[in-house]
Amino acid sequence: MEISVKELKEKIDNCSDIFILDVREENELFYGSIPGYKMISMSKLHEDFDKIPKDKKVVCYCRSGERSKIAAEFLERKGVKEAYNLTGGILSWRSIDHSII
Repeated sequence: MEISVKELKEKIDNCSDIFILDVREENELFYGSIPGYKMISMSKLHEDFDKIPKDKKVVCYCRSGERSKIAAEFLERKGVKEAYNLTGGILSWRSIDHSII
């Protein structure tokens, strides 16, 4: 499932029960991050799957949305009921003015 930047911002602002999962590698953090994120890189997602809550909506993001789409699909196959990919990734998140949405 996909989620837009606007939808994610609304969920964050409304204190929705979400888990924001950054699947990038640590050397990609210079692009910025989303408040409240937890990092589990794609390369460690299989081995660290038990660190992801199963009772929350999980929003995955990466740089552009490609890896996080794969991550969200993996989480769904593993039984996470609501796993979302942030459309456009951190690049999309950075491209908007968060004060107006």
